[in-house]
Amino acid sequence: MQVDPTTVLHWEKGYTEPPTSKVPAIVACLGYDPYPEAKTLAERLRAKRRAMGWSIRQAAKAVGVDSTTWGQWERGRAVKWPRYQEQIKAFLSA
Repeated sequence: MQVDPTTVLHWEKGYTEPPTSKVPAIVACLGYDPYPEAKTLAERLRAKRRAMGWSIRQAAKAVGVDSTTWGQWERGRAVKWPRYQEQIKAFLSA
């Protein structure tokens, strides 16, 4: 993962959160995803983005929206446009 052992210790003790870009390597190292199961759409979007190791900006670009809109979705704002609902469905199933 190319991080200092103290950094990993801080993650384990909950002092800091690992950057999203490190999550795929953490999951591979542990052999499982240490985050709770995603249930809501917002949680599922965040979990998928984390699994990809993407920033909000990268996920938003993949779906074709701006990062502010993506951030609002991750905070629980409804996705009202059918076009975006279809793009999100495709993103989550990929």
